[in-house]
Amino acid sequence: MKILIILISVILMSFTLVSIVLSIFNAETNKERLAILLMITEPADAVGYLFYIGLFGLIAGLLLF
Repeated sequence: MKILIILISVILMSFTLVSIVLSIFNAETNKERLAILLMITEPADAVGYLFYIGLFGLIAGLLLF
């Protein structure tokens, strides 16, 4: 069970980070790139929610006995 939680959390975090990196490279202006970078620290966004769910899921999976 612990391995499953860790695996799902790592997959969720990696897909989210790949999506963010691809969107940074596809942005046309520096203003858009800055907005995308600030998006990860704003948890009121769907991408931020996915990242933080993956991060806290990974921490919880590592703390399970």
